[in-house]
Amino acid sequence: MVVGRWTAREIRALREALRMSVRAFAEHLGLAVAAVTAWEHRTTPATPTLAAQSVLDQALTLADTNSKARFQLLLANPDGPARQRDGRVTVDGPATALTNRQVGVRPAS
Repeated sequence: MVVGRWTAREIRALREALRMSVRAFAEHLGLAVAAVTAWEHRTTPATPTLAAQSVLDQALTLADTNSKARFQLLLANPDGPARQRDGRVTVDGPATALTNRQVGVRPAS
């Protein structure tokens, strides 16, 4: 998988695909937490420097297969998975639908 231009959307998708907090992701990349936060919230130019984009490219290349698949899903479904009335989450259709209980998600309190 190749990213043509890293924007806030792709950066956040990679972080979420790797299942990392902003702090852990910044440490993983060897960058400042403030830089990652700024990119995700677009308080800096839309794209990171070329050097930072190279670091992001490398992080994606080194990600495991499941993380890469999650990255693609997150980019394909920017609003998140579709939620059905019964609480199931659908990614590809009913065959892959899971309830929050099945995936270990606690309801918001």
